[in-house]
Amino acid sequence: MQLWVEKLTRYIKIGMGIRDKRYVSDKYIENVNHYIYNDLKLTEYLEEAKEEYAKTTQNQYDEEWVKTYVEKGEKFVRLEGKLDHIVVTNLGRVINTHRKRDYKINFTKTTVFCYVLGELISHEKYFKKLGWKFNYSEILDNYNKRDWPYTISRIRCESRR
Repeated sequence: MQLWVEKLTRYIKIGMGIRDKRYVSDKYIENVNHYIYNDLKLTEYLEEAKEEYAKTTQNQYDEEWVKTYVEKGEKFVRLEGKLDHIVVTNLGRVINTHRKRDYKINFTKTTVFCYVLGELISHEKYFKKLGWKFNYSEILDNYNKRDWPYTISRIRCESRR
């Protein structure tokens, strides 16, 4: 029984619904086991753990680092909500300020996009929202000139007849 509970709790994510790959610690597993074996209300502990987790993930945005990382003249805007540690720039970059790296952008025939934490970041949508000019070929040229990571998705539209 003990082994089963440990395996089960090891895969319970502290974020409860947040799509990240961080699994729980041994301390968390011990506390969950304590609540299960002593027939205590586990939901109360899970709420406390969720609040504690939220506190540890706050302040992941590092604006000073972003200012030194972006190129001269490159404008950037911080996203909101659960993507508050992500920055989109007018040259088309999507930057993670917590991990301090660029995301790999996907180019299709008509649009530029990126997925972050399961959320779609469409460059065209964000550029229009921010009042920036969206130019597909200009963004692609920026990526080629500066050797930033990207992929080109070739979507085939063929007749099924």
